[in-house]
Amino acid sequence: QKYYFSDFGKLPGTNIQTFAVEEAVYDNNKKLIGVIGASVKLDSFAQKILGIKLGTNDSFMIWDRLGYFLVHPRKDVIGLTYTPDSEEFKNTGTLALSKGKSSIVETIDDAGRQMYLMTIRIPENSWTLAIKIPMTEIEKIYTPEKRQKLLLITFSFLLILLLVSLEAKVLDIFQKKQIIATVYDPLTN
Repeated sequence: QKYYFSDFGKLPGTNIQTFAVEEAVYDNNKKLIGVIGASVKLDSFAQKILGIKLGTNDSFMIWDRLGYFLVHPRKDVIGLTYTPDSEEFKNTGTLALSKGKSSIVETIDDAGRQMYLMTIRIPENSWTLAIKIPMTEIEKIYTPEKRQKLLLITFSFLLILLLVSLEAKVLDIFQKKQIIATVYDPLTN
């Protein structure tokens, strides 16, 4: 790994939330001569990243290896972890997901809304990039499809009903004109 990315932290003697990016420096003989690094303020990093829009209601987050938010649409949760209150979703908090592999999980946000959370591990620094999509948005996508399916089933049923009644009318006409005759068969009737 060429670069080292630290987890969330604060600059000593301040309340400024940061992470560090560092790279080892070697001489021509590949002997370590030092490390060059920079502390990146989470606020400025998050402002640049959050400028990327994914849609009207979708948002993304980044958390470090320990589950602390580095980027989040709400500034007040930067530097915090999240664990849902519901026992059912405890394993979908940032602490649990920071230890796992990339996944798509059903979870709830802090307002109790159900959503899908798609996570992917960033290989260079083992941070997690997550995109949350409210289930209501997914339902909006599939609702027209469900309506189309219902309309198709209704149309098919009406078409079959029309064809059966048409067949009955044609048979009735044929019987009246004595083109076909109804025969009573005691074995089959």
